[in-house]
Amino acid sequence: MSRHFYRGMLLLSAGLLWVGCQSGGSGSSEADQAAFVSDARAASNRLELSLKRELTNALKDGSEAAAIRICRERATGVGVRVSQESELRVGRVAVPGRNRNPDNAPSPAQAAALARFEADPALVDTVIVEEGKSTYMRPIRIGVALCLRCHGSEADIASSVRAALADAYPQDRGVDFAMGDLRGAFVVRE
Repeated sequence: MSRHFYRGMLLLSAGLLWVGCQSGGSGSSEADQAAFVSDARAASNRLELSLKRELTNALKDGSEAAAIRICRERATGVGVRVSQESELRVGRVAVPGRNRNPDNAPSPAQAAALARFEADPALVDTVIVEEGKSTYMRPIRIGVALCLRCHGSEADIASSVRAALADAYPQDRGVDFAMGDLRGAFVVRE
């Protein structure tokens, strides 16, 4: 056969490989992707409900300082538990430059997804591909006034809360939010 035939076959194979990589990230089928999104949505809901329960109980039984301790000392553990239960990696990221915990800074791809959530408040979730794997993201918005006790305007946060935040998060940038603002996202990875 001619060199042109082999060159054509090589180009066709490379093109098909490229298309395959673009369509599913990790070569997964549409059914696999839909199953991942369903599982990721359920895992992010479990993380959200677990964290809300912990914070609500801390605020009911104690103070904002107790809630801050929950965020600082137990939120990661709650994410680990949900990750183990779901067999997915579940966590949170903050809006770029507005993180309270440095470990919750987004990757560049996650920051781009957060910008889409910011630009389109009707967007309820998205899937991005990072390192060849699917990553599900769902926005976290300031939805109840209770959140503003720790995340609201610095001028409106009680001095005792500001002191507790400064102690727990010396480089805190998770303030000056208002109702409806995008705070970050739940992130679920394969």
